[in-house]
Amino acid sequence: MVEHATVTAPEMIGVLIWWALMLCAPVIIVRRWRRRGRPRHMVRLRRWPRATGARQEEFEALRVLPATPAGTGAVSEEVADPPAAEPAGESRGNHPGAADARPVANRWALGLRSASRAPGRLCAETLEPLCRYVDFRRRLALAVSELETRLSQLPADRWRIEPYPLTGERRNTLLVLGETGVFVLSATYAPGHWDDVIAVSRLATKIQLLLPEYAGEVQPAVCYPFSALRPRIWHRPDEHGDWVGAWVTGGDSIREWLEHFGPQHGLNSVDLERFDRLAKPDWLKAAIPTPPSWPAIPEATRPDTTD
Repeated sequence: MVEHATVTAPEMIGVLIWWALMLCAPVIIVRRWRRRGRPRHMVRLRRWPRATGARQEEFEALRVLPATPAGTGAVSEEVADPPAAEPAGESRGNHPGAADARPVANRWALGLRSASRAPGRLCAETLEPLCRYVDFRRRLALAVSELETRLSQLPADRWRIEPYPLTGERRNTLLVLGETGVFVLSATYAPGHWDDVIAVSRLATKIQLLLPEYAGEVQPAVCYPFSALRPRIWHRPDEHGDWVGAWVTGGDSIREWLEHFGPQHGLNSVDLERFDRLAKPDWLKAAIPTPPSWPAIPEATRPDTTD
């Protein structure tokens, strides 16, 4: 006689729970493993809309106002675009301060727009004298840059190009030393001015005094780097009536002009090496005192005087 095994209800429930755990365990392990491999911001992606509801309100409140319609004197206080749809379950009243954030932002934008439309404090007649000198300085800077580019084509082992060394002088001037002599080149733009001849001639005279035993003559020249001009000499009287002269040349012929003087008063390689060595900073020697470049300013009278 065969006896049938009987399974009670609690035993059946336990078997079902055990099989359910065995089937769900791989799925749980795989999901946890994928979650660990994701970046942190991807794991929290679902919380982003609700967590940034207040930030969305601030963004909407700080939008730039639209331009003022033509023919009206007031600026509209409405935002440029309609407000974006709010997350479900939230409203503007749920965020304290969100209701009055928009008017504050609108007033702030109104202030910026009114400041940008405010008239200038200086008229063109006031700025023009200063701006003319600023423009002149910028033109000279471009001329010097172009002249340096053209002089860079000279052989570096036989020539030295330096900014004008004396302080308080025109900064559009270069000192050139090489196999044909010593030169002072003042860069400017055409048509130039008669005073350029006097200025560069005086600068060359000062360099001549700094070379007491130099047998040659320091040659002054006014160069128009952006112009095509054959070299020639200009002469004119200065304010004392003394005649001074300087070369005038274009940028296309500057190298030819430098090389046509010949090597009789030029500097050889030994001279240039000695120049490089002596021109290096020597902090053990005292600096050369230079006279003040500014004109004397008269002293102001005392406040208690009647003069």
